Amino acid sequence: SKGIIRGKQISLGIPPNNLVFSLVVDVIHETNQEVGVNLQLHPGNQEIRLPQGILFSVLDESEQVILESQARDIDNWIQLEISAELG
Repeated sequence: SKGIIRGKQISLGIPPNNLVFSLVVDVIHETNQEVGVNLQLHPGNQEIRLPQGILFSVLDESEQVILESQARDIDNWIQLEISAELG
């Protein structure tokens, strides 16, 4: 089945030295009790690659890192995939 895809531009820092990214979230209904969530981080401001070393993290409700990816100098986007229970 098709998922729900949404995107949001995120700006970190203070212009003109701020970093701009696009966060893309794709929610896919997997079963009656579970959904898959694909999170992608893309460069913004017409940049081709993400800054090397940028961390992309998923936190739990107690703000502990449960999943993380770090951009290399060749990455034009990075992705994290998680599953979640409905409800």
